[in-house]
Amino acid sequence: SGETMFTLFGLSIHAGSWIVLVLIPLQVMIFRKISGHYARVRRSMVVALPTEPTEVRHRFLVPVADLWPTTLQSFAYALSIPNSEVTAIHVTEESATKADFQKEWDSYVAKYPLLKGVKLRVIESPYRSLIGPLLSAIDDTRDTERGVVVSVVLAEFIPEHWWENFLHNQTALRLKAALLFRPGVVVISVPTQMRSRQTAAATKARDVTQQTPILGVSLNKTSDFAK
Repeated sequence: SGETMFTLFGLSIHAGSWIVLVLIPLQVMIFRKISGHYARVRRSMVVALPTEPTEVRHRFLVPVADLWPTTLQSFAYALSIPNSEVTAIHVTEESATKADFQKEWDSYVAKYPLLKGVKLRVIESPYRSLIGPLLSAIDDTRDTERGVVVSVVLAEFIPEHWWENFLHNQTALRLKAALLFRPGVVVISVPTQMRSRQTAAATKARDVTQQTPILGVSLNKTSDFAK
C-alpha cells in the first residue's frame, strides 16, 4: 500500500540512501557542464598560424645568454629547417659588455662556420631586465614581418636532481609562460641533459669490461679466430 511504500522510503533515507539521490543529479549536472565547456572551446578556437605547409615561412629567434658548446644545439636545430632565418638575441646591461659579446660572438662564429648566416641582435637593458626586452624583440619581429611564423628556440638545462630545477631555467620558464598569451608565436625547447654520475660510472665499467682479456682474447680487438 501507499503507507508501506512511504514507510520503506523513509527508512531508506534514514539509512543513507539519500546520498545517491543527491549525487546522481549532481554528477549529471557536472558532466553536462564539462561537455558544454568542450563544445564552447571547439567553437572559440582561432587558427593563428598558416595551415598550408607551403605558406609557412620560418623566423627563428634564439635567446642567448652565454656561448657555450651546448648552445650550438639550438642554432643547429633552427638552421635545419630549409629557407629559415635565424637571429640570435642577447640582452646586455651596457655598451661595454655589448662590444665584448660582439667579439665573443665573432670568435664563436669563426669556430663554428655554420653560424655565418645567423644574425646577431644585442639589446641594451640598463635596468637588468631580461624578460621585457626579449618580449619586445619578439613582438617587434612578429608585428613587422607579417606572414612569418616566429619560433622562439629556448635552450633548457635538465639537471640531475629535481631540486636543482630551482637553480636553473628560471628565465626560460618565465619567458615560456609569457609567450603562451601571444598568438602566432611558437616556443621550442631544446633540452641539454647532464651526464649523471651513475651513467658515467656505468660507462667506465663497460669500457673496463670491454678491455679485459677473456681466454687470451681482448674484446676491443679483432680475434685471431676471425682472421
